[in-house]
Amino acid sequence: SLQSALDCNVRVLRCSFTDTNPNFRMFPEQLSEYPEPLLSQHLTRLELLCVRCALDFSGCPVLVDLKMEQCVTHAAEMLSPSLRQLSTVCCELSMRYRTQITLPNLVRLELINCAGRVPLLESLPSLETAVVDLGEFSEDRCPASGCLDEDPCFGCRFHFEFIAQRGSSYFFQGLSRAKHLELLASYNDAFIFQRDLKWRPTFPMLKTLILDDWCLHADLSAVIHFIQHSPNLEKVTLRFIEEFDSSMVTEGDNNLLEGTFSSDHLKMVEIKSLKVDGRINKILKILSACGISLEKINIRQANTSS
Repeated sequence: SLQSALDCNVRVLRCSFTDTNPNFRMFPEQLSEYPEPLLSQHLTRLELLCVRCALDFSGCPVLVDLKMEQCVTHAAEMLSPSLRQLSTVCCELSMRYRTQITLPNLVRLELINCAGRVPLLESLPSLETAVVDLGEFSEDRCPASGCLDEDPCFGCRFHFEFIAQRGSSYFFQGLSRAKHLELLASYNDAFIFQRDLKWRPTFPMLKTLILDDWCLHADLSAVIHFIQHSPNLEKVTLRFIEEFDSSMVTEGDNNLLEGTFSSDHLKMVEIKSLKVDGRINKILKILSACGISLEKINIRQANTSS
């Protein structure tokens, strides 16, 4: 068992439960399960592939690097006093409630294409870098038009009522100390980003920011918010890879923009797009109207891998 391997005082452990047949697809109910917290005084690095697991690593006091891929966990919370790097790729989190993450020493976070509810980031005071790609399997989505405003549907009231009771964002608040943020989602999959910005989080340490197609929503309000509330932000990169109707980018009437603001701290806005088309012109007009000099804007025609 996994605990038996840890009892051998290993420092690095890679645990993979996959079939040798490349055409075999692993389903959640077939994954090996380790529901009990792991215990090791020696483990520093752990890689889990296709494992159903708990997220209590408080019994591993020197664990600093954790990678999870195609794992399933419905744990209510994730605990580790020592973890510095966390990567979760194509994992399944709870569909009903949010996993609370409290990692006081975490420096780097990767949350890539995970299913279920986006976790609740409680306390990440040491965080420097976060890469978040919502993907298409997140449960945090809603087609109702009023759910980003003041008229949420029943489902959104159920899943977000506790956020209102907190009186602050629950996702971006956990990322607020980061120096580098990469926030990725398609235009239709960024509901949780858009909703969390309503709480107007601040990012006092942020220096570099990467956004993609989702930031075109609501006349670049996300881009403007980050520039407005990140006093040390130096570089913003906007990557557009989706086929997009430029009429969806509107000018003016930005509901997050309250008068003029200083963007002197910003050194560069880099725009990477498959096509340099009408939407780029609209983006330039919006940024210029917000006081960002065209001399600071660099436009590149890029492929999907750039």
